[in-house]
Amino acid sequence: MKKLISILLLCASLALISCSGPSEVSVFSPDKTLELRVTQGSPLTVSVYKGGELLLAPSPIGMTLDDGTAYEGKGKAGRVSLTDRTVDSPIYKKAQICDRFRERTISFGAFDLVCRAYDNGAAWRFVSRSKQPFKVVSETMEYRFPDDWTAWIPYNNASDRSSYLAQLACSFENTYSHVPLSKWNPKRLAFTPLVVDAPGGRKICLAEADLLHYPNMCLSRPEGAEGIQGFFAPYPAETALDDHGVNKKAAQKVVSHSDYLAECGPGEKFPWRIFEVEDSDAGLLDSDLVYLLSAPAEGDFSWVVPGKSAWDWWAGYHLPGAGFEGGIDTRSYCYDIDVAAQLGLQYILIDAGWYERGSGDLFQVVPDLDLKAVVDYGRSKGIGVILWAGSYPFEKDMEKVCSHYSEMGIRGFKVDYFDRGDQYAVDLTRRIAEMCARYHLVVDYHGVPKPAGLCRTWPNVLNYEAVFGMEQLKWNKGCDMVTYDVTFPFARLVAGPADYTQGAMINATREQFQAVYEAPMSQGTRCRQVAEYVVFHSPLVMLCDAPSNYMSDLETARFIAAIPTVWDETLPLESRMGELVSIARRKGDEWFVGAICDWKGRELDLDLSFLGDGEFEAEIMQDGPDAGENAASYVHETQRIGAERSFHARLAPGGGIALHIRKI
Repeated sequence: MKKLISILLLCASLALISCSGPSEVSVFSPDKTLELRVTQGSPLTVSVYKGGELLLAPSPIGMTLDDGTAYEGKGKAGRVSLTDRTVDSPIYKKAQICDRFRERTISFGAFDLVCRAYDNGAAWRFVSRSKQPFKVVSETMEYRFPDDWTAWIPYNNASDRSSYLAQLACSFENTYSHVPLSKWNPKRLAFTPLVVDAPGGRKICLAEADLLHYPNMCLSRPEGAEGIQGFFAPYPAETALDDHGVNKKAAQKVVSHSDYLAECGPGEKFPWRIFEVEDSDAGLLDSDLVYLLSAPAEGDFSWVVPGKSAWDWWAGYHLPGAGFEGGIDTRSYCYDIDVAAQLGLQYILIDAGWYERGSGDLFQVVPDLDLKAVVDYGRSKGIGVILWAGSYPFEKDMEKVCSHYSEMGIRGFKVDYFDRGDQYAVDLTRRIAEMCARYHLVVDYHGVPKPAGLCRTWPNVLNYEAVFGMEQLKWNKGCDMVTYDVTFPFARLVAGPADYTQGAMINATREQFQAVYEAPMSQGTRCRQVAEYVVFHSPLVMLCDAPSNYMSDLETARFIAAIPTVWDETLPLESRMGELVSIARRKGDEWFVGAICDWKGRELDLDLSFLGDGEFEAEIMQDGPDAGENAASYVHETQRIGAERSFHARLAPGGGIALHIRKI
């Protein structure tokens, strides 16, 4: 009897140990090839498998709140649900998206952990169950990889690198360092999306979505760390006006930080953490996870007009060949409107300088500019006007600015100089989007973290910067823009559109290039500039050069103007990160194909089998035979597409090609 009791006690003890120890909860993708596994305990960890192969080793996740609550422990796992639906995406790179995933929620006392598995990635988010406001003191988000894989690291471009906190003051623009994870500079922060090369040609992308009022996630790898760690800007305790440079009083800078990350309300839904897994480089060019995981829009946004814009700033406000000296004045912008109307564009953008520099007041329009006259002239020509504004003067008079200028007929704002990603700054982008939507104004953000779903939630947000764009060529003598161009589409564009501002009409080979501020040039060929309007996703996109320069090459200008900015279908073609991007996009019955390459040049057979049955004709802009020495050289011709549905393209070093294909 005593022996039986001892055995029963031992079994009970083992059962108790089993119940109190960590337990695993999994959710599999619809095709059952990808598994997101959560190990419960202290801390919680997540791991990801694809085809049975470990891609993310058990990695700690969690939060600590100001009342001492820790997001960890054991919860109750709900049933797995399958969602299989089609999502309309009207201002995007495709008209509809297949949204297919399995989801499981693990419920804890203070929070839920929501887990999703797609065929091409995993995502998880915390949801608070608190009924009272609270603060997040810290978040743990770590990515531990099974081996020392190679990563494409975009370090924060902060001028002050003395600490992680100092590096938060940046515009989130930089090139990529392609190095093993062990070679990550432990003193540097990086921004997302970040891509890691996995065995077998797979690509892993770390990103986030549904970021509305929580700090932007940066990444670090401190000395001795097992993996990549999330780093989040603390809530600002004190800010001050940035009173330096030509655009002083355009933004507020953080002087000191609080001891917490975010102020949250009851039932707070935190951003999704995304671990995307693609079997090839090209898969990243067609990623939809950030869009799908973000809150859908509410209300009517049929008034939003995407399109192309003439622009003044990149070419230094000059108008060579126009017959008069360009500037920030009524005559120049009316000329820009004439060019935009002739080319069939939708907008002109009036950049910095239209209100008194340093005033911090968007109602102090410079004397040489009759803004209402320009707007009225644009309206008569069917051209909308968009205004640049610093984030500080826009915020301090937000509703008054939106009301006044929408009544005048202004169609939108390019809001610049946030240069931070703390909760206040991120929430400001949301508040601006909401206010502008109320007054039917579109928005283009510059000097901000990457997009993370706001474009879906507020479709009047047409574009974001957060890209090492063409402006760099005005002053950056040592940059390799050609290599960057065939790299960032696989990483940065996973997050959403990018206002790269392509379209340079002065083009240079690698040897010829010079950084010239007042008359800037591109690296690579003119056809590369054309092809970038197909390759880069940008619902609102600039023609960066002086409007008058397009009048000297109407062949190129009209080809560019005919390329849509939103699409019904997107198909990646042969592509390799850092070497080559080629992509096909459809609008209605017409297809556009664009390809750009690195400095090596390429012979490329474009697979056009997607065209299907029928007879097709392609209008082609391709590098001229001498484009390797004369970067502006091109051939513009029309060819029939043969039954073999293949097109052989020769891309010069730093070159490109664009095809506009119509059924005949």
